Amino acid sequence: MTTTTAPADPTVGGRHGWRVVAALAVTSTIGYGTLYYAYAVLLGPMAAGLGASTTAVTGALTAPVTTAKAAAPLLAAVLLAYGGYHLLLAAVTSACLLAATAMRSVGSGNPR
Repeated sequence: MTTTTAPADPTVGGRHGWRVVAALAVTSTIGYGTLYYAYAVLLGPMAAGLGASTTAVTGALTAPVTTAKAAAPLLAAVLLAYGGYHLLLAAVTSACLLAATAMRSVGSGNPR
C-alpha cells in the first residue's frame, strides 16, 4: 500500500499561519488588558456597592486567577491523556451544578 502526501497549501501553514497566531496574540492581549483595566477602574464603585473593602474585591479576582494558574498543568495533562471531550464534559457539569446551587439559594430567599 502506497500513500502519497500533497504539499501543504501556503495559506494554511507557513507565513500565513503566523499571521493568524499574531492576530490571536494581539486580540488576546487587548482582551485581557481591557478586562483588568476595567476591573481597576470599577474597583472603588464595586467595593462601595458590595459594602466590602477593596482588598476583598481584589481578592475575589485574584483567587480564581491563581487557582486557574495552579490547575493549568493538571488540566493540560488531562487534556493530552483523555482528549477535550472529558475535560469539557467536566467543566459543563461543574458549571451546571454551580448554577443550580445559585438558583436554589436565590429561589429560597435565603442566600447561603
